[in-house]
Amino acid sequence: MGAKISGDDDEIGDALDEGMSFVGPSILAGPVGIAIATSVTPLPAGPSEVGDIIHYNFTVTNTGNFPLSAVVINDAGAQSISCPSTLTTGSMPCTGEHAVTQGDIDLGSYVNTATVTGVAWGDSITSSASIVTTALNRAPARAVAKTANAASYSNIGDLLTFTISATNTGNTTLGTVSVSDALPGVTL
Repeated sequence: MGAKISGDDDEIGDALDEGMSFVGPSILAGPVGIAIATSVTPLPAGPSEVGDIIHYNFTVTNTGNFPLSAVVINDAGAQSISCPSTLTTGSMPCTGEHAVTQGDIDLGSYVNTATVTGVAWGDSITSSASIVTTALNRAPARAVAKTANAASYSNIGDLLTFTISATNTGNTTLGTVSVSDALPGVTL
């Protein structure tokens, strides 16, 4: 004889015929699980710019036997995440994006980390992290201009004042910048 189901008056195992209904993990058995995989659309060639958008495609997979609700992608670096909140079986596509910052460009890449959580039978489950790195195109450059306070001079000993301007014309933050001049006797 099988195990007695609580509420089954005659121990035959026909509780449903007696008006009882049971749904829950005590009746159904099997694993629960959720996974995430991330792919990224590469940025165009050429120097990266602040505000460039990195597009992410997330694939969320129900790796268990039970429907998942309250599905949420956890990604501190992504904005505009779009994802259905339920997943019965299989996989579903989701999207997100990241706006490139000056710090990202200075590092030369952006590392994105995403997990996904869902609820199965009242228990919250979280996936392992999916990590992708997007290369950013650094283009350090500078321009230097030198001007004098007079267009010409005529006497030995005339004092000329020069202005030297250094401008960051690239997309990367420059660190210590030093300026030198090969003209003898010039003090900077």
